Amino acid sequence: MTARATRFDLTVDGSNRGVRLRRLADIRGGPQAARVLVDGAYAGIWQSTEVNPDLRRAELDFELPEALTAGRSQLAVAIDASESPRPWTAFEYTALSHVP
Repeated sequence: MTARATRFDLTVDGSNRGVRLRRLADIRGGPQAARVLVDGAYAGIWQSTEVNPDLRRAELDFELPEALTAGRSQLAVAIDASESPRPWTAFEYTALSHVP
């Protein structure tokens, strides 16, 4: 599935010290990039440079900083890929909480 903008809510461990956001993507087409926001706050640019026309699907990770996630069990995530060099692909998103 390709998209220019995606929004979703995540449930994470409230005692987290950051969250790893993982997506299952199609890496056949080349580099992709997107701005990531957590509850409207800028979390960074998620870039992927991997290209593999044969394997295609890959799990790609992005670290959400502790400053935006700590003490919270619900996160509203926005992915803005409007300026991506190639279409942004994501078949699935998963959140992994970093806990002490």
